[in-house]
This record gives sequence, structure tokens and C-alpha cells, in this order.
Amino acid sequence: MSGIALVAVGISNLSNATTDVDRDYMLAVIGVAILLVAWIALVCGAVFMAMLRSVHDKGSSYLLIAVLLCLPFVGVRTISSLVFFATRNRDLSAAGGKVGFRVGLYLVQEWIVSFILVGAGLLTRNIRRSCVVERRLNDSISDSEIRM
Repeated sequence: MSGIALVAVGISNLSNATTDVDRDYMLAVIGVAILLVAWIALVCGAVFMAMLRSVHDKGSSYLLIAVLLCLPFVGVRTISSLVFFATRNRDLSAAGGKVGFRVGLYLVQEWIVSFILVGAGLLTRNIRRSCVVERRLNDSISDSEIRM
């Protein structure tokens, strides 16, 4: 949350002509660096969960796979933002840069991530209902084994 706040403060101050531009860029760079560290932690956590194989049902597996598929795209987006703020290269800007960079580094990746997460959401929309049915089935099997 603090990374997003620092990026927002840095960018909003850049639009004001009376502020110190170097300080505002530094705030934005620090904010994006915090977001990059958070992304690395998220990658480590997702990979750890995948290696642990603690996901037993289909719905959780779909969600974990969706997150693992989205993380590289989010990482490229974060790194490209960090490069933009660190180098101050206007061609890499998400708002006013070259069209190729804006489409390739920002728009397409955001669409891919959105479609993957929406697809995973659609695949797991009835996950609660299936868990309840599975629990009832397991309870009825356990009761019948006890009676025998």
C-alpha cells in the first residue's frame, strides 16, 4: 500500500510546476521499487504454495495456476515502470510514450492478466457449493463406515 501511495504522490507532484522534480521522481522510483519487492514476495509465495502442493481441490488449483500465469506479466509491467521512472525516458511513459511501448508494455499485458483472472473466476464460480457437496459426501461415507 505504501508503494502505491509513494507512486501516486510522486506522479501527482510532477504535474505541479512548483515542486522539486528530482524529489518527485525519487518518490515514484521508491514507490515502484516497493511494488517490485512486493511482487517478488508474491512470486516466492505462489511458487512455495505450488511446490507444497497443499492445494487439493480443483478450484484452488485453478486459482493458483491463474496467479502463476499472471505473475510474469505483472512483473514486466512493474519493471518497465521502474525503468521509466529511473531513467526518465519519456518514450517509456504509460501516458505519453511511444504507441508501441504503451501497447506492448502496458495495454496488452493488462488485458492478458485480466482475461486470465476472469477465466479463473468463471471456472471457480461454484467452488463453495462444490466444497459443501463434497463435505456432505465425505460425511455420509464416514457415517456408513462407522455403522458397519
